[in-house]
Amino acid sequence: MYTNVIIGVDGEQGGRDAAALAAVLAPPGARLSLVYVSTTPNAELEEEFADEDALAGVLQTELELCRGDASLARVTALSIAAGLADVTQQRQADLIVLGASHRHGLTRLFAGDHVIAVIHQTSCAVAVAPAGFATAPRTLARIGVAYDGSPEGEVALAHAGLLAAEQHSDLIGCHAGQPLVDDEGLEIQYTDGPPRKALGEFSRGVDLLVCGSRRNGPVRRIVLGSTSETLARHPRTPLLVAPSSDSATVDRWHAQQHAATT
Repeated sequence: MYTNVIIGVDGEQGGRDAAALAAVLAPPGARLSLVYVSTTPNAELEEEFADEDALAGVLQTELELCRGDASLARVTALSIAAGLADVTQQRQADLIVLGASHRHGLTRLFAGDHVIAVIHQTSCAVAVAPAGFATAPRTLARIGVAYDGSPEGEVALAHAGLLAAEQHSDLIGCHAGQPLVDDEGLEIQYTDGPPRKALGEFSRGVDLLVCGSRRNGPVRRIVLGSTSETLARHPRTPLLVAPSSDSATVDRWHAQQHAATT
């Protein structure tokens, strides 16, 4: 499903969690790239990440978690999100994997949230590993998808369905509200209450939760909020945020469904 994966690393636990999740999501032979983005002039840190040899020394654990075959890159940008977005575009990557943000409260407000910024500055899928994932990575026996019948939900379902087929995983959907007229033949758990709470609880029973994103502009996001943003800030299980539109993947999903019924 994902053959060209960018992994955001920082030499700390978040990067190791991301590397562990990337190794689970990417099939054998996928191109994995560990990318460190430099944004502030810190002489000691800059020396540690100065070149590929230095990077390899600092990121040895991340390399091992990626089965040892990941490439290394260091880029300079005004922000981590901007740097990862540039690398993703240059390399035409189809997935970015990050560790959950450790920023909270006012720190997040003033310093920004790298995970949320990446989701809104890139057009590919973004996966977020919960804190500590590298200490006990798991297989994807159950993949859950938030499905509401919207175009964004259709994209999320396509990503979840193709990944489930590749991983030989069970696929189950979650929908907050009345039963859908068209459930795409998907096994769906219907719940009452706010979608954010419902999906948070649903995520406890799956090994990966896939959701869609409208990726609105910054002002609209502040006013309306976002279910995918809330899940990304406090993931209880690995989260994958699908692009807002992805006709190629949706077509592949429909073709796979058709082939399975003929």
